[in-house]
Amino acid sequence: MAYHSSDKYFIGDEGNELIRLINMNQSSNPLTLSTLNNVSVFCPSSTSVITASPQGLSSYTFKEGSTVLATNTTGILSLGTLSAGTHLISCTATGLLGNYATTTALSITIVDASTPVISPSGPISICSGGSATLTASPGIAYLWTNGATTSSINATLPGTYAVSITYTGGCSYQSNSVTVNLNGSFSASISPSAAQVICPGDSVKLTATAGTSYLWSNGKTTQSIYAKTAANYTVAVTNSFGCTSVSPPVNVSLKSMPATIDASSDSSCSGEGVLLTVVQQNNTTYSWFDQATGGTALATGSSYATAPLAESTTFYVQLNSNGCTSISRFPVLAYIYPALHVDFTESQAVKADGGYAVSFQNNTPTGNNTYTWNFGDGSANAISNEENPQHVYSSEGDYSVTLSVKDEYGCENSFTKNISVTVAHDLFLPSAFTPNSDGINDIFRLKGSGFVSADMLILDQWGQLIFRTNNAVIGWDGSVKGNLAPNGTYSYIVKIKLNDGNDKVLKGNISIIK
Repeated sequence: MAYHSSDKYFIGDEGNELIRLINMNQSSNPLTLSTLNNVSVFCPSSTSVITASPQGLSSYTFKEGSTVLATNTTGILSLGTLSAGTHLISCTATGLLGNYATTTALSITIVDASTPVISPSGPISICSGGSATLTASPGIAYLWTNGATTSSINATLPGTYAVSITYTGGCSYQSNSVTVNLNGSFSASISPSAAQVICPGDSVKLTATAGTSYLWSNGKTTQSIYAKTAANYTVAVTNSFGCTSVSPPVNVSLKSMPATIDASSDSSCSGEGVLLTVVQQNNTTYSWFDQATGGTALATGSSYATAPLAESTTFYVQLNSNGCTSISRFPVLAYIYPALHVDFTESQAVKADGGYAVSFQNNTPTGNNTYTWNFGDGSANAISNEENPQHVYSSEGDYSVTLSVKDEYGCENSFTKNISVTVAHDLFLPSAFTPNSDGINDIFRLKGSGFVSADMLILDQWGQLIFRTNNAVIGWDGSVKGNLAPNGTYSYIVKIKLNDGNDKVLKGNISIIK
């Protein structure tokens, strides 16, 4: 069961027990102002009203600022008494238990002949192909001088524009006039500095029509750019009036160039040349260089025979096609097989088979090699193909021995060495003697066997001959012209004729100690 008492409601059960009291006039309830259809602009002497909500309160006071416009119990304010202009209306309503107050004033405009305006007010300049948006002040109906009936229009043509605005109440007023001017025709274009078909790696300068700012299709923002890649280039140019025009596209294309080459190289031995070859392509010529950049061409053509090379060397091919030169040169390797390091050693000669045998040790790095020895004595067996041979010389002496080695690639290298073929004859000369007549080591002489004769020469420290004998076995007693030579070091040369007919020379120094 609910009971009504003014602005209070009592809710109870069937036994009239009070369950809850609801106060409809609590000050927290909002008070609002509105017009029919929320229109805010009205004709003079309008019959429209402002209504306060909620209705049914004890009293309503309408104010503009601190000025009271009306106090009533209906909550309705007539607008017919308001003068032309904009008014901020507020309302305070009083109930039985509290006050209700507006927190925001309602703006109401009573129009007169100066009320209708167009924004912006002008004059306005537009670009060719552009437009200006003209907006009328609020009303309920519009009629522009160009026949449009919307609140805003886009003016695309130069001229003078005005609008007649109708307001609530049926009155109409003419707005101010706005002049729209056309800045003239403005068309952006691109001027290439040269032909637009370019070689890879080259560029063509593209220059836009003069303006205040630029935006190219590749993102650049300068008046001129250098186009290096194939593409259609456009530019948006903005002039001093703020007008922007996009240029027609300019196509930049690249001349065709072979992307690579098919090259081959001979392989040669160290000290030989190599033939380098490129497979010929249409409309293409080739230049050969010994460095990746710069330098002078060594040759032109699809092949190049190098000078003799000591080791593998990279050469470079530069392509010339359709009037273009390749951005980079293509490397071609001239392969040279590593040179063989030929070497050998020989043993001390020993008597064998009526001659003097020498063993040879090949020290060339191992591989699938073939060997040719020339022992240098002109004998019937002076040539051998063994890897480590032995050769018997018929007599002692000096011989020129050559080892030639050829590897599995056919590359050959040789090594020549002079060897001395001699055998030991137990020949001996002391390094010092004491010519003091004590019977011990008084004579400097040759000892040993296996020789027929021996001449001895003694030289002083200045190289002057001071003693000579053709019998080195008898030797030198240390005297010079009947006087003993002073202590010191002297040189000797002993020339020996061996039993086998060969000659042998012994040289050295001898010291006199008395």
